[in-house]
Amino acid sequence: MKKQTKIMIVILAIISLGVYYGYQKYSFNKKQQTSSTEIKSNQTVENSTDEKSKKIITDQVNKAETSRTEADVASAKKAVETLPPGADKDALTKKINAIAINDGKATDFITNAQYVEELFSSTLYVEIKNSSKVKGVTVAGTKLVLDDRYIVENGKVKIVFKKGTPKDSIGKVVINTVESDYEVKTNIIK
Repeated sequence: MKKQTKIMIVILAIISLGVYYGYQKYSFNKKQQTSSTEIKSNQTVENSTDEKSKKIITDQVNKAETSRTEADVASAKKAVETLPPGADKDALTKKINAIAINDGKATDFITNAQYVEELFSSTLYVEIKNSSKVKGVTVAGTKLVLDDRYIVENGKVKIVFKKGTPKDSIGKVVINTVESDYEVKTNIIK
């Protein structure tokens, strides 16, 4: 009987080990399946987040294209840098690099201004860097009519006022261009 008892103990030990290792293997497969499901789920969430992020970043780049301010362009550049390498990042980077920053400084566009009393009128001559970009003139909040109150010739905008109008009372003068609006500062008017 001792021999049978030993054989029974060995058989029970083998069965116990088999059950133990089988449970471990089954449990590991379940964990692996769960992990795979979680990873797929996380990837789906990341992909939808990536699409949302791309939309937000694209909107920032479009805003920078429209405003062309240094702050918007810098913000858009930082946002694009967060994208993973790829076609989207390359395309948005090209768009940003093509933006000409407009800092709105009148001295970059307006080079000189002179107020002159003429025979029938008082005239403000504003010298500008690129007369082809002028699309209008606003004086004291009123848009002037081309060829009636102002003309563009020889790199200057000639704005006509009623004779005897003092230089100090002409109001705020703004040269409207395709890119931006430039105010003629009173300190540059001679």
